[in-house]
Amino acid sequence: MISKVHHIAVLIDCDKEIAIHWFELLQQIKNYLKTEINIIIWSSDLADIARSIVDVDKVHLMSRSLFKLNDYKLINTLIKEYKIEKCIEIGNIPQFVSWKLQQNNILTIIKVLDKFESLGESNDYFAVHPSHTAKINYKQKIAHLPFPTINYKNFLDLDTQVVLNLKQNLGLISYENQIINKSFVCGHLGDMTNEFVRYLEYNQCEWYDVLNKKGSFILPGKLSNNFPIVYELLDCLVVSGDIDSVSQYQILNAIASGTIVIAPRYEIYQELLGRGALYYNPHSSSELSACIEVIQKNENKKLLVRDLASEQFQRKYSYQAIAKLWSHLLARI
Repeated sequence: MISKVHHIAVLIDCDKEIAIHWFELLQQIKNYLKTEINIIIWSSDLADIARSIVDVDKVHLMSRSLFKLNDYKLINTLIKEYKIEKCIEIGNIPQFVSWKLQQNNILTIIKVLDKFESLGESNDYFAVHPSHTAKINYKQKIAHLPFPTINYKNFLDLDTQVVLNLKQNLGLISYENQIINKSFVCGHLGDMTNEFVRYLEYNQCEWYDVLNKKGSFILPGKLSNNFPIVYELLDCLVVSGDIDSVSQYQILNAIASGTIVIAPRYEIYQELLGRGALYYNPHSSSELSACIEVIQKNENKKLLVRDLASEQFQRKYSYQAIAKLWSHLLARI
C-alpha cells in the first residue's frame, strides 16, 4: 500500500508531443496517489493543452520575465499556498529557478534528465532517466523509469469510416455482388528481402514498409505519419533484425492498434511482447510463412494473440501501468 503523498508541483517546459504524454501520465499519477498536482508552465500553448487534460485550476502559466527572480518568487508563492513538498522538473526549466528551488530544504526535487549523471548521496535532487525498464537506486538518488510514448486514446478515437474509405481508395477492399473482398496487408519493419516480397506477391498479399513508407500501395500525404491509421490498414507487422528505439516505438503502435506482430524468436522481443505475438526462427523462411498463414486462416488464433497483445500493452506500456511505477517512487522519496 502506498503511503500518503503530499501535494506535488511539476515544472515543465518541453516539446508539445512530449508534454501531452506527461499531462496524461500526471493525471494517472494524481488518481493513483490521491493527491493534488500543480503544473507550472511557461508556454501558453502547453497551458491550454494541460487544462484540457488535468484540473484547470491546477495549471499555472508563468510569463517569461527577464528577471528570473520574479519567476522564482511567483513559484515560491504557489509552493507555500498549495503546501507543496515535492517538485518535479521536466525540460528546460530556467537555471536560476531550479537552483533556488534546490536551496529550499523543505522541498524534495526530482529532475527528469535525458543524459546520465553519476550522483552522490549528498546531491540536492533525485535524478530520473526515462528507460524501458524500471530500476531505482535510492541511496544514489538515481532512478530509471519507463515513459509512455503511445497515447492509446488515439487508437480508440480513430474514425473507422475514414479508414474504410481509405481502404477502398487504395484498392484494399472492394464490393462485388454484395460480397466484401478484403486484401491481406502485411506490414514490415527492418530489412525487406526480394525473396520475401516475391513470397507476398505470389500469395496475393499487399505489403507496406512502415519505415520507408512504400510498398504495393502508397499512402497519400500526412497519412503515412498517422500511425493509428497506418496500423489499422495492416493485418500483421513482420519484424526482422535487431531492435532499437525506432522499431520499439513502431511495435508498440502495432500492439496498441491490434495489429498482430510477427517477430524473431529473440529474448529481447519476447521480453517486449510476451505472449502477444507470433515468433519465428529468423533463419527459417518456412516458419515466417507459417506465421503469416496462421493469421490469414486461423481466426481464433488471431483473436487470441490480439487479446494477449492488448493485455501486454495495458500491463506494461499504458499510462496507468507506468503511473504506478512513478507513484511508488514519489511515495518513497
